[in-house]
Amino acid sequence: MAVREAPEQREPAERTPTPSVPPATPATPAATQPPRDQTKPPGKQRLRLSTRQWILAGVGIGVVLILVIVAIVSRFQTSVIFEDDFSSQANGWNDAGAERTGAHYANDAYRIYAERNGGTQGGAPTSASSVYPSAPAKLSIEVDAQKLAGEYDTWYGISCRVSADSPAYAFVVGDGHLEIGKRTSPTDYQVLKVVQAPAVDADAKNHLSANCNGDEGSVYLNLYVGDDFVEWTDTENPLPIGTVGLWVSSLEDAQTAIEVEFDNFVVKRI
Repeated sequence: MAVREAPEQREPAERTPTPSVPPATPATPAATQPPRDQTKPPGKQRLRLSTRQWILAGVGIGVVLILVIVAIVSRFQTSVIFEDDFSSQANGWNDAGAERTGAHYANDAYRIYAERNGGTQGGAPTSASSVYPSAPAKLSIEVDAQKLAGEYDTWYGISCRVSADSPAYAFVVGDGHLEIGKRTSPTDYQVLKVVQAPAVDADAKNHLSANCNGDEGSVYLNLYVGDDFVEWTDTENPLPIGTVGLWVSSLEDAQTAIEVEFDNFVVKRI
């Protein structure tokens, strides 16, 4: 146990001798006046703020108002404009019904089934006016996904700026890699950027988070899966605004079909 040292003893200061000045004779009227009530401020003394104090107070209030406005604007800009847990079919995602083909609702989730040998299927919320037929130009998209069936290296993910004649940006998840692609026609797909991500397991349940943010001059795209990410800025004929969606694709030489389950789809304006 630590022992505290005793405070240093100081010698008493030498007292200054009192000057030998004769005491002043108290004025007689003062002795007859009642003591002043010290609990009340003097009648003519008011608490006044200096000009500097008023300026500082005004600056403080202004800063608080700015912070409040920024918080409100930020909340509006990142507000959720669409979300779906797929517990109902109200948002009109493509549905193939009970047959295990294409996209369909199942288990309070959305499942997409793609045939082998390069089969591709997808869906979009065609009854959600906030994102269909066009979503905002600056948005983020999140979803939970898990592959239920298929070969080792299969692809699935999120899409943005999807239009009726097939153009779209694709955020791609595969075993050990992430990719951003651009489709300009049903037969023309361009890989914009691909990164190796050994920690990404397409068979596991993954949380996908993507940004699709831009204007007519450029579109910034990124995809996060855990701590891995891929990003790209498209400045060469960027796609116009369109809707959002989900998709699944098998490889050209895949011997089995694949199926992926999606849930908790959220779109935010940014």
